[in-house]
This record gives sequence, C-alpha cells and structure tokens, in this order.
Amino acid sequence: LGLLPLTHDLVPSKVSDLRHGTAEYTDELVDCIPDVLLAAMELIVSRHGEAKRTQSRAEMRGDRTAVAEIRAELRELSEAAQSLVTLSGMLQFPFADVSTKLVRLRVMLA
Repeated sequence: LGLLPLTHDLVPSKVSDLRHGTAEYTDELVDCIPDVLLAAMELIVSRHGEAKRTQSRAEMRGDRTAVAEIRAELRELSEAAQSLVTLSGMLQFPFADVSTKLVRLRVMLA
C-alpha cells in the first residue's frame, strides 16, 4: 500500500501526505494511523525475533552467507521501526500512549 514509511528518507513525504486536510488520504484513513502504526511495529518486532533466532541457527551452522543476509534484514527492520517512531512524533498524535508504545516496541529490537 505504501501507507507507512519504512526508510528514513520517506518519512517527511509521508508526514505531509498523512496530515489532515490533504487530498492524498481521507480523514477516516488518517484517523486509523495510530492503530496501523502499532500493528506494523508489532509485526516488525515479531519478524525481528524470528530473524534473530534464524541468525543464531545460521551462526551455529557456520553459514556466513545466511548470517550476512539476516544481518541486513535486521538493519532494515530496525530502520523501519525507527521510521515509524519518527513518523509518529512528526504527526503529533493526540494520544501520547501511541508514541510511548511505539518507543517501547522499538527498544525491544535492541
């Protein structure tokens, strides 16, 4: 869908797209963004955990190629998570708990 930015460079354009009153997205969709952000972050955290487990198994097997690929995926997941936190902050949701939950989930990736 391209609704959420998964890299830092996409955050500013998504912020302007998602502000109320723009023609890009309806207000009804924008109102759902906090829930969508939380769901997306939970998926990222889940995928990150799976990748870490896969990385451990690959390291035990001595599969350097797999380990390198998984490390790249982990970096991408970390960047996506940080992009969602940044988007949340820039959109300034009236619900502080959304940003707090996003940051807590982001910390789980460390």
